[in-house]
Amino acid sequence: MPDRAAADIDGVPDEPATDTNAGWNVGDAFLAVSGVSHRFGATRVLDSVSVAMGRGEILCLLGPSGCGKSTLLRLIAGVEALQEGRIVLDEDELAGPGGDIPPEARAVGLLPQDYALFPHMSVLDNVCFGLHERSAADRRRHAMEALAGTGMAGFAAVFPHQLSGGEQQRVALARALAPRPRLLLLDEPFANLDVRLRARLREETLALLKRLGMTAVIVTHDAEEAMALGDRIALLERGRVRQADTPFNLYRSPADPVVAGFFGELNRLTAEVHGGAAATPFGPVPAPGFRDGERIEVLVRPESLVLDEACSGPGAAGTVAGRRFLGRFTRIDVRLLHSDPGEAELIQVHAAGFRPVESGRAVRLSCAPEDILVFPINGPE
Repeated sequence: MPDRAAADIDGVPDEPATDTNAGWNVGDAFLAVSGVSHRFGATRVLDSVSVAMGRGEILCLLGPSGCGKSTLLRLIAGVEALQEGRIVLDEDELAGPGGDIPPEARAVGLLPQDYALFPHMSVLDNVCFGLHERSAADRRRHAMEALAGTGMAGFAAVFPHQLSGGEQQRVALARALAPRPRLLLLDEPFANLDVRLRARLREETLALLKRLGMTAVIVTHDAEEAMALGDRIALLERGRVRQADTPFNLYRSPADPVVAGFFGELNRLTAEVHGGAAATPFGPVPAPGFRDGERIEVLVRPESLVLDEACSGPGAAGTVAGRRFLGRFTRIDVRLLHSDPGEAELIQVHAAGFRPVESGRAVRLSCAPEDILVFPINGPE
């Protein structure tokens, strides 16, 4: 089973990790980050990070605050000096044993979290700023093309303080795209926007990047956002890549319980293995690699459970302990009957839409075996 992926943020080594970087080998990738480690003083923020991506892909660096994702983005951009490892873009070594290419010569665009627009410059001048090596006519033409692409051409003469947060984000994106970079880096680009605007701009930005065929790395702490944007996701935790894979594989085949928990709520149970299967309340589940009699951890997502109010089918018997309507789904708490002593008996179910099931009602819960995750009971935390 996968080992614990860890390098404590204070620099004290923890157990060894296995970096899962499915989809691309470092040697044939468009962008390849190999063995990158970084410290700020005594604090290790990145530890032997390797991740790769193909041309035209969007890779999301996902993880909690302090996991090193923004530092990695800055190292790729060149605004932070590489201490250890190697970064290669389209066969050009940006940083590594052979030396470092200056940020301005990397053909890498960066959209910072705070947008960093110059308040004393118009929108047009802000976008022109990174095009200083071109003629004035070329600067204006490229800038206006970039503004048109983000829907901001009509705001060329406006100053940043006259724009909304969403409009400022579009201008910052236009500025990053205007030099036509080989790689675009976006650091929490939607974090400063309200929920509804964030969702709309996320879709607009994704459509624009795909239309341009842009290769992009996006930093986010939001798992749903990463799944919506990324062709692949690299989940970082305490300075290491816990797992890198497609959104589907990260959700359905997480490397360990930590990865599983990052992509949604979990019901946690224990079960015993017999004949290669775990005896769960929802029926037997394949558990290859475990010994007969071994107790293992069973994880079930609330949205994977089917609630049967008629109690006519198979599944775990229980009674409804409470419910709460949350818009897209109704959260229903079910207390299982005949649970093992000491086992968590309260199971959470997410039923689509409004489900007016009454407290105290007898129900049955079922779940497809492929939707149930099994791990060693003392697995990574």
